[in-house]
Amino acid sequence: MDAVLQTLADQRQEQEKLLRTVASDLSNEIRGERLRFVDAMKEATTLNVQVHLEEFKKQLNHEVLRMTQDVGHLRDEKMKLEQAIAELFAIKAKHGEHLYHIQQATQQAQQTNQQAQARQAHKPMPPAPAQQYLHPQQVPGMMYNLPGHYISAPSQQQPQQPRYPGPPAAGRLQMPAPLGAQQPPRQGTQASRPLPAAGGRPAAASGPRSAR
Repeated sequence: MDAVLQTLADQRQEQEKLLRTVASDLSNEIRGERLRFVDAMKEATTLNVQVHLEEFKKQLNHEVLRMTQDVGHLRDEKMKLEQAIAELFAIKAKHGEHLYHIQQATQQAQQTNQQAQARQAHKPMPPAPAQQYLHPQQVPGMMYNLPGHYISAPSQQQPQQPRYPGPPAAGRLQMPAPLGAQQPPRQGTQASRPLPAAGGRPAAASGPRSAR
């Protein structure tokens, strides 16, 4: 019985030693894995940081170059503005009085024009002259037989009789008077000459010859 108990005690001690050995080995392995992981992370972190630093340096250099160019452009513009201002001051110093007189004259001319326009606006407009057309006979020295139609001054004229008489009231056609009856007697030596009648016979002469 004692031998069995001793054997069990020895086995238990061996198992405990084995467990301690396994535990120590596992802990050592875990520690080693941890150390290796930490080292790997350190290396990876170092690489990542370096990569990020390189990229940041490139971007920073690009931005610095762009800002330098902008500053150069601004410096050039500043120099141009300073030169233009200096030229303007030189022109003002040289022609300042002349420009001042020109401005004063321009302002006075504008004021004068405005006053004249205001006076013309308040001044009543004169009536337009009546147009009068003269006949060539009313103009001295002008020929009377000029062609064309001229408007003369209106004058009081007698109404003219119609050239052709109207139709008779009774509706019958009236023959015109004989030619001898329409013409007035001529004055002079030929006034007593008899005129032919409508039938071809000489009319009776009036005067001393008819008495013969």
